[in-house]
Parts: sequence; structure tokens; C-alpha cells
Amino acid sequence: ILKRTAELLDEIKHEKSSIYRLDGDHFGVDLPGFSKRDTVEFFGQLQKRTESLCEFSGGAVYYPYDENGKDATILINYAESALLRSKKNGKNRLSFFSSEDYQDNTLKIELQKELRESIRNNFEGFELYYQPQVTSNGYRLRGAEALLRYHSRKRGFMSPVVFIPLLEQTEMIVPVGQWVMKQAFSQCAKWRRKYGDFNISVNVSYIQLKDRTIIQTVLDTARESGIPASAVTLEVTESMQLQDYNYFNRLLSNMLELTQEAQIRVCCEGVEEEEELQCLDTLSPELIQGYFFGKPVPADEFEKTFLCKEGTYHKFVSALRQKYHTQTGSEQIPKGNSPELAGYSLQAVIYVVDKQNLELLYMNAEAKQVTGIYNYSGCKCFQVLTGRAEPCEQCVLPGEDFEKAGSKMFYELYGRKAVVRERSIQWNRRESRLIIAVPVDGTYGLLDQKLNQ
Repeated sequence: ILKRTAELLDEIKHEKSSIYRLDGDHFGVDLPGFSKRDTVEFFGQLQKRTESLCEFSGGAVYYPYDENGKDATILINYAESALLRSKKNGKNRLSFFSSEDYQDNTLKIELQKELRESIRNNFEGFELYYQPQVTSNGYRLRGAEALLRYHSRKRGFMSPVVFIPLLEQTEMIVPVGQWVMKQAFSQCAKWRRKYGDFNISVNVSYIQLKDRTIIQTVLDTARESGIPASAVTLEVTESMQLQDYNYFNRLLSNMLELTQEAQIRVCCEGVEEEEELQCLDTLSPELIQGYFFGKPVPADEFEKTFLCKEGTYHKFVSALRQKYHTQTGSEQIPKGNSPELAGYSLQAVIYVVDKQNLELLYMNAEAKQVTGIYNYSGCKCFQVLTGRAEPCEQCVLPGEDFEKAGSKMFYELYGRKAVVRERSIQWNRRESRLIIAVPVDGTYGLLDQKLNQ
């Protein structure tokens, strides 16, 4: 093929043109006096004459390129840069040299070298920033996503859009990814010891996923850091912008329904505007993340802002809850440290039901896990909790009788004894019932299995 290509080039070249064999399957052709249109026509002729042999990609550069002229080596480098662009854009085409592309490629080569040096020097220049992840509706801080940042000695702070693709292309993302896990898991362990329950989310590249030991690496790193595997989330995701709210609301609702049926947690990222938050509040994903709640910051700043009680996040969230949920009755829901829940190892299953039409108005995370229903809007309590088509007998019972019947229902449905408590509350100006079911026995029935998944 190479020999035939050389023959064809010699056949179609002009009298003043010269042909050169460079390296491998690369040829060089000098076309003195050719315009851009002439060059395109020459390349077209070559493609036509060789279509039965192979496909051709080409790169072209004018000379002298500037008033000072260029030597042959630099011109070849420029042409190679244009050839690289042809290959990136789908091959079998001709591209002309662009000084911007060339400079960009040069910068990438230099940055790639610097990244290798950083990895060899104990990951010098790499740093993790943390962005809060909060529960929907209540906006309780659940954890954070660890995001990789890089400070170049020559160029300063580099955008992840620039350096992460380079790490992936060169597979340097594998050692860097392991470093990210160690740092993020270790930081998560510190925060869990100091502030209690806290989860960490890290990004995993498709390059890392090709490694068959990735699962064991994650588990080993978590164990060495002293955090449970349940506190770790690995992300391989794309963000979604909710700009066309009607369209994306329907699309996102369908996605959430599918993931909830499969018992997959959903974190909606990129929430920057209040309107986006209101949209997601109606869909109730597990977690929400975005600049609206906080931008990614270094670990020290994250702790001061989001974890310390004196931090600005707590004031911000309090105002947000007041604005959106003051009349929802959410403040009437007992927390895990409430006296009436004290002494129980598992958190309570909590839900709120409209007294008149028995519509579910609220379910906490445990209630969603137990029932497997996350989008309960418009559903009746008996449909979700028992799967029945008609109201349960205990729905019409008052006070203590309801609580006894409810305890029996939980035992029959989930194989677990529970203390059920009920009280009347106002929920968004609706007469409602707040029901709390707390597991109390030491057996491990279906309820335990679901809550510990």
C-alpha cells in the first residue's frame, strides 16, 4: 500500500512539486505556488485514486508562514499538528494548520509532563475540594462530593476540564484516582469521628472501571480509613441542566421512578437557582447538590462553613426551611435524638397521612426504604404501606387502639415488633396524622433487611 501510494503521489504531483517519505505511513508533499483551493483539489484527487486501497488523513500548512519564514522541521511539526486535528475529527479528511490548535497541543504536552512529575513527587499540586450534598425538602447535610483540583507551578490553578481528560488519555488517572480515594476516605473518617454520620462521594473514571480490582481497592481503602462501605458513593455520571423545566421535569420524574424501583439512590447535581430547587422538591430525589447550597471548597473551609454549628450553612438552611416548609408541619416531626425514640438502635419509620382522604403527605427516608416507594405524591397510605386497594381497619380507630393495631400491622407485614405512636398535627393547614413506628425487638426481620440495604 505504501509503495502504491508513493506511485500515485508521483503521478498526480505537479512538475515543481516534491514528494518525501517521512516516517511510518507518513508522506510529505511540497506544493509550491498552491492556493488553499488547489491544495484541497490535490488531496481530493489522491483520495479518489486510493479509495480502493485505504483512507487518507492530511494536514497542510502555508509557507513562509510569517515574515521571518520557518525552517523545514517547524513546518513539518505544524503539518503534523493539522494532521492530528484531521484524525481527531473523524479521519479521511484534510485540515489546515491553526496556530491556536498548535499552541493548545504544545500546552497539553507540557502539562502532561508536569502532571507526571507531580505524581512522582507524592502528588504535589493535587488537592481535593468538597461540595455539600443535602437531602431534598429538609436540606439536611448528608455528605459531600470530593472533587479533584490541580495547581500548576507554571500556570496556577487549572480547570478540571483541562487536566482530567489528559489524566484519562494517559491512564495517569489510575494512580491519581487511588490517591483521591485515600484522601477523601480519610477526610470522611475524620468528619465522622467529629460530627457523626457523614457520607463521601468520589468520581471514578471509565479508565479506572476497566481495572477488575477496582471494587476490592475501594473496599480495602475504606477499611484502612475506618469508614463503612455504606458511607461511600462512586460516581460515573453526567450533569443535567433544568433549563426547559417542563420537559426536564417529566424526563427527570421518569428517571427517578426507574431508579427508585431499582432501589438506586439519586443525587441531582448542578442545582444553582431557586427555581431548580423548587422543581426538584416536587420530585423528591434522595440528594441535591449544586452552587445553590455551596460551591466546592477546601476541607478546612468546608468544615467551618457546613459542619460547624456556627457555620453560615446552618443559618442559610434554617431560612430556607422557614420559607418553603414552615407550613408543611416538618418541624413537628421528631428527630433521631427525641426522648420518645431514645434507646432504639434503628431509626423510626415516620409518615404523615391526611385524616380525611388518607393521602400520604410525607414519608421519611426509612419509610421510603421499607415500602420501596419514593414518589408517593397522590398515593393513599394503605396503597403504599400494605398494598391494599381499600383502607385498613385501623385507619378509623382512635388513639391507643390505632397504635395497637398499627404495631400488629408492622409485625405482620415486616416480621418485626415495633412501637407505633400517633398524634394529630396540622400539615399545610390540613388535619393530619403523624405516625411513628420504632422497631424494638432484637430479631432481624424484613424491616431490618430493608433498613440496612
